[in-house]
Amino acid sequence: MNYFVMKRHDSGKRLFSIFCYILIFTLVCFQNVYASENSTSQKGSVFKRSIDFITNKVVGPPSNRGFVPPPPRDEKKVEDSVWPERIAQTLKKQLFLLSTQLNKTKNIRLDIGGITYDKKFKRFCASFQGKVFFGDGVPLPTDAPNFNMGFDDNLSLDINFEKLDPTPEGIGYSYEGCLVITLDNFIKDFALYAAGGVVAIGLKLPEQQLNEFFQLCRSDLLAQTLSKTFKSFSNQSIVNVGDEVISDPKFKESAKTEAIKGALKRKSLWDYTGLLLLQTIIRSAASIPGASLGAMIGSIVAPGPGTIVGAFLGAEIFSKLTKIVFKKVVDILTIDRMIRRTVDFHASLQLDPNDEYALAELEKYRRIIVQRIKHGLDRKEYSEIDRFVHRVEKLDNDSLPAFFPFLNDVCDLLSNYSIEGDIIAKRKLSDIRTWAGKVGISEKIGLQAPPNPENCH
Repeated sequence: MNYFVMKRHDSGKRLFSIFCYILIFTLVCFQNVYASENSTSQKGSVFKRSIDFITNKVVGPPSNRGFVPPPPRDEKKVEDSVWPERIAQTLKKQLFLLSTQLNKTKNIRLDIGGITYDKKFKRFCASFQGKVFFGDGVPLPTDAPNFNMGFDDNLSLDINFEKLDPTPEGIGYSYEGCLVITLDNFIKDFALYAAGGVVAIGLKLPEQQLNEFFQLCRSDLLAQTLSKTFKSFSNQSIVNVGDEVISDPKFKESAKTEAIKGALKRKSLWDYTGLLLLQTIIRSAASIPGASLGAMIGSIVAPGPGTIVGAFLGAEIFSKLTKIVFKKVVDILTIDRMIRRTVDFHASLQLDPNDEYALAELEKYRRIIVQRIKHGLDRKEYSEIDRFVHRVEKLDNDSLPAFFPFLNDVCDLLSNYSIEGDIIAKRKLSDIRTWAGKVGISEKIGLQAPPNPENCH
């Protein structure tokens, strides 16, 4: 009986407390409504505080109600993730514009195969192919009919050239390549380079400067200049253009003069392109900012942000020129190269499953590799299949699925040759079956894993 008396007593105390809180709330609101000195915003504020006061006392604070406020939005982190994607979209647009302009010329053909942007690694990747014809001379450090050139860095380039038969247009090469830019690191490099000039360029973010540069870049002017570069390149033409540029009053400043003299001394394809661009504004009244060749070129192709971005890109290009590696290759489509390209196109398909170009290229490489392995087996030569299997076995789990169709076809070939009595083909099929069982892909390439001896009785 005492228990129920105590419960009624506790309930009464709680009801009395609630009544007091409501009374306080009513008085506060009454005072808020009739106090002439308070503004409307103040009334709302008092009302909200009153509600919060009653709710916290009766129900408890927010933490006791299972409510956890969301973490504050990191605007800087959001901006850092947005800008690389914006730059990638701008680059994509400009590359297609440049392709359109170059294809209007008679000596350069550029076809953009596929462009992807990997949000995870902030990596821009563009594959391309085409033809180029040199007029007076070929400015390359090799006379090999087939060669590869490239460099690896935050800005990476890999191009294969194959010499064409002589034509009236000149000495021609077909080419196929891939451009990869790790935008996150590329932006950081530019930020470090531009750190001393950020105030002078209007306190804009470095990534904003890069994006504006690519947006304003004159693809028509670049295309015309590149066409003229390949058509008329020679040591004498560099001297002629350089002498004309250096005699113009616009370039009388010592720094500009030294930059032009440096280009005349190096006589590279890049320097000749730069001098031709400077030549286009000789007869104009415009002044040219910048002290380096890259800065002057940048201010021409993208007035405004071009000066500082051009200086940075010029420095990047000159540093890359010293890292370019030329490799003579007997066969452009080597097994190693086709495997690398297959991995790249497979990655592109993960980002865009409807990439028709990537699908076509994967099918092309599968067909070529399987055909070469078959030719080798016909002649009892096994170097191609050994090289292919050796490279594929080293691939990571993300890249390996790209080669399931390849391996399926290769295993079918080996099986057929085994039936015909090729002992070595039979042994190689057994090796592939063992490896496939270990990595768990047997069924995916049309094989049955070898029995586990521990399960045999």
